[in-house]
Amino acid sequence: MRHAGISILDTQKNPFGDTDIWYKEVRKIKKNWKNYVVFEDIETRDSFRIMEDFAHSLDNNRLRESLLDILQMKKPFANFKWKIDNSGEYRQRWFAFRDQRYFDWVKEQIAMFNRSEDNDDTDDTDEVE
Repeated sequence: MRHAGISILDTQKNPFGDTDIWYKEVRKIKKNWKNYVVFEDIETRDSFRIMEDFAHSLDNNRLRESLLDILQMKKPFANFKWKIDNSGEYRQRWFAFRDQRYFDWVKEQIAMFNRSEDNDDTDDTDEVE
């Protein structure tokens, strides 16, 4: 069975976010909380690894070395972003690469959830896809 997902603001990590825009979703989740699964945020080290993997995948030696150097400096996230934002065509390549890795990460979260459900020995579990 397929289920749709709902994404809401994590007020634990973002206490000053505007929760008013999430009112309907939060109410729906609170009313039926057993029907939802919480997925963990991607860790900083995993985001770093994605940037590193992207740099290693580049055919442009100059940009690859520049990005790898940036990742060893202070403020690697901000400096990587600045370099990518000013890298012409590689900016879109970065977004596509990053988005695919995020998508793969979410798929793995769903697979882990489904495996844990399979291990519960219940006959009435629904798979999330």
